[in-house]
Amino acid sequence: MELFKLINGLLLSFFFTSASAMEPADKLYTNGQIYTGNSNLPWAEAVAISGKGIVYVGTHDVPKTLIGQDTIVVDLKQKMMMAGIHDAHTHLLLAGWLKNFSCVLPAKLSIDKLVDLLKICKKEKSKGEWIVGGLIFANQFPEGKPNRSFLDKYFPDTPIFLHEGSLHHALVNSKALELAGVDKATLNPFGGEIVKDSNGELTGELVETATALVSKYIPGPTPEEALFAIEWAVRKCAEFGITSVQDASGGMQMLSILKEMDEREALTLNVSAHIMWRAPKFDNSSIMEVENLLSNRKNFISDHVNPNNIKMWIDGSPTPPYFTQADFDDDSQTPEWDRILFTQKEINDSVLRFDKMDMKVKMHVAGAGAANAALNAIQNARMKRAESNTKHELAHTNLIKEADIERARELNVVAEMS
Repeated sequence: MELFKLINGLLLSFFFTSASAMEPADKLYTNGQIYTGNSNLPWAEAVAISGKGIVYVGTHDVPKTLIGQDTIVVDLKQKMMMAGIHDAHTHLLLAGWLKNFSCVLPAKLSIDKLVDLLKICKKEKSKGEWIVGGLIFANQFPEGKPNRSFLDKYFPDTPIFLHEGSLHHALVNSKALELAGVDKATLNPFGGEIVKDSNGELTGELVETATALVSKYIPGPTPEEALFAIEWAVRKCAEFGITSVQDASGGMQMLSILKEMDEREALTLNVSAHIMWRAPKFDNSSIMEVENLLSNRKNFISDHVNPNNIKMWIDGSPTPPYFTQADFDDDSQTPEWDRILFTQKEINDSVLRFDKMDMKVKMHVAGAGAANAALNAIQNARMKRAESNTKHELAHTNLIKEADIERARELNVVAEMS
């Protein structure tokens, strides 16, 4: 892991020597197949590091001045070496918790198999009285229609919450709806839907923000579970050569754990944590709690943790059968505002506010309309703060208008595609 971290800078380096190269390096890696990521010199044979910087990348013919009495020389024995990988969109705590403490379901799943696995999880991984699991997909159910009836037959008294594959939606059983006080008379929340069948009966499907009507009653990760989950996720990143990430669901619990891990030198990962902004389906924090976290975010800064980032959800997910992304209406030349969680003014005001705080904003945009609205907000911030150089981001960017691709470049916006 240390090797990956030390040579992150290789993506910008090739056959590089400097004045510091005249002094002995701390470490010298030689006899390797070193991928630089630079077209001028894609492959090198040796790399030298002093402190946290690269002082030489090139052939085996290393300047002798680089090798001192205390230089550690590592023979790579022709093994490949490369820069660490940056993951621009991950969820350390959520992924680690779901993987280790929920009912993990396979991609190939029948109703009988689902019931059998839920019975096992009820004994081994129940969250209090709840069973939480996933991921499920509509095509796993008869006629492609998930329904609470498949769960009620075998679990009439145990509340169940199953995450749909995009993590934007869920299927719950009748007991879960009962505990949450959701029935046929319950109104759809803004930005969500409590799905009903042709007879007006609840199917148990909760779309987008409607998931929060039930998920808020599920016990969250305990401190012990959260620590285990994040430590697991950090180890998993190391296994795949990932040395830095942007976590798109930062909260108080995660930030506290990351800082504690860094203080005891257990965090082998650079984390840019994006604090969740008004995201009830992913975060049960109140507006006041989020504001307090924003005010105190600097308390969580450490050598490997940067909490100076915000995550905003603008629209939904372009996945069947729900298709909750906000597209762009070519006839009216406007985004589909009925699928966007905020008004343009709210997005503008929020982005401008965070830009003034020098916070990087990552906005979830699945549809071209959402991407358009997000770019409108960044353009507004650029016009009102010409001095700003904060590189805001569009998250996912599944769909985007061709004209907006050029606009993103002009506005110095990153479009991470995940």
